[in-house]
Amino acid sequence: APLSLFKDNVAHSNGLRGVWVEGMDPKDAKTKRRIVATMEGTTTWGNAESGQEFVHVGHLHLKGCRSISEPDGIGILIARGDSIATEENGFRGQRITKAVMKATSSLPTELHGKCGLNGPMHDWQMVDNVAFMDPFEYGGFCGCKWCPSESGGLEMHAKQWKWVNGSDARRVHFRSEMDTLLFEHDGSVSGSVEHCWVHGCWLHSLVGGGMGYFPPKHCHLQADQNLLRCDASINLRTIRWQDAEPNFVLKDKRISITTKY
Repeated sequence: APLSLFKDNVAHSNGLRGVWVEGMDPKDAKTKRRIVATMEGTTTWGNAESGQEFVHVGHLHLKGCRSISEPDGIGILIARGDSIATEENGFRGQRITKAVMKATSSLPTELHGKCGLNGPMHDWQMVDNVAFMDPFEYGGFCGCKWCPSESGGLEMHAKQWKWVNGSDARRVHFRSEMDTLLFEHDGSVSGSVEHCWVHGCWLHSLVGGGMGYFPPKHCHLQADQNLLRCDASINLRTIRWQDAEPNFVLKDKRISITTKY
């Protein structure tokens, strides 16, 4: 069933999370297509671990949400989607829009923000028109929160991110070399607007502390943000096998994928 009105709720001073939503994936009874579920204007502050987290959801839209002074701010961490939410498809997909994540306040410093936005364990998420305020300990965006260190590679899209009051000192924190594949549509994440505002750019963790296997013709090490920035003429992808059968032909074998670089 569609989500009923969920607007302008406040959750603060909890011992763990402010808002935790699990299993909300409404579908049309006839067509079985996913229905957008919208939560608007939620404000969380001073929660001991995180402000707003969502798992096993569908086409969830978070609009105008705010997280103030909590170690982890906002994150749609596990979801299922049919497409990237864009204006062309009526924003069918997961979306966080017009959100504000603020790192500090007059609350005790142990509640100050480490990560404003945590990344997903799935593809297709769009985050647009959001603002980060104050320096976060790790970064405004912190990649996949729950991915093991040797996994990740989930595709996430971003545009029109704003950085206020020193938050741009640490914009992105990748947790490992296999973290999120972040596609910025306009350069507002990395700050490289002159390179990315027309066709967009891919952002990726450093590999081996540097360029690794990334082609220097298309990629640049952006030292000020400790990340790699690649132009949109290349595609970043990962290959993974899930739920492989016990007799999987590649079981216990090593696989290497190489390029001319």
